[in-house]
Amino acid sequence: MEEYKRDSLHPPRETLIAFVEKRLEQAGIEQIRQHLEVCEFCREFCDDYYLLYESLRVAEQEELPLEARALADRLYHAALTGRVIPLQVLRPGADEHELPLAADGDRQAGSSSDQVLTLYSEDPEIVLRIMRGPQPDDNYVQLISDDMSLVSHVLIQAPQLDREFVTDDHGRAELGDERLEITDEVKWQLKMPDAVFDLEPLVYDPNKTEYSRQVTLETDRQDRVEVTFERKTEGKQITLRVLELDGREDFGDVKIVVSTPQASRHAQIGDDKTATFAIDDPDSTVNIRLFTK
Repeated sequence: MEEYKRDSLHPPRETLIAFVEKRLEQAGIEQIRQHLEVCEFCREFCDDYYLLYESLRVAEQEELPLEARALADRLYHAALTGRVIPLQVLRPGADEHELPLAADGDRQAGSSSDQVLTLYSEDPEIVLRIMRGPQPDDNYVQLISDDMSLVSHVLIQAPQLDREFVTDDHGRAELGDERLEITDEVKWQLKMPDAVFDLEPLVYDPNKTEYSRQVTLETDRQDRVEVTFERKTEGKQITLRVLELDGREDFGDVKIVVSTPQASRHAQIGDDKTATFAIDDPDSTVNIRLFTK
């Protein structure tokens, strides 16, 4: 009991922190100062917290060099490679989970879709909206985030429904006339790509009826894909053959998403580890994303 009485004479830790951060009123400041003159324990706590507080304050004021920020950004996105991000249902009245995102625009004028369900992830900050309407074009899912690389050309999965959808450049995927059983109990998740490649604009001789070119693209994670571009009388196409993923030649089922500014297409690779896609404009950069099961 005597020890309890002695300890109870110390100001609360929150009050000492407010004193160090200069958030106390003048009367409270004087009381803490008088206490610190006679209490070595609280004085040491304030000294230690002051060192921590000052180091954090200085760190916040220092602007990171562009190289450091770019490195931090690359490391962050590398950590998301291949990651499955579970989504939680945003229930009505759960204001504490509202995620104000700059990319969260108003509904397009003339849209007759109604919001059926909203889901979210806090880390990273992403919102998924499932929209339904009377027409097939009114049925879609929309991913929203300040970081477009997290919502463009990713897989939206509903494992319980055995369904997955690939988003376009703007994070949208059409549901069409599919009548899915969408309830709060159905789990939704996002699958980040396991490998990303950018195929630069292809240069070819337009005077040749038949033309073929082959290149191999690699990442620093030991992912390799062989790209064969062919121009024939009936059109242009690329054939992708996955050589390695994360340094392994045995990588199981893979979905390939190929996108240009004009269109986005996806396919499952065959037994020969290849998939072929029509290309509308070989003068544009082609983005290639690989997703493992």
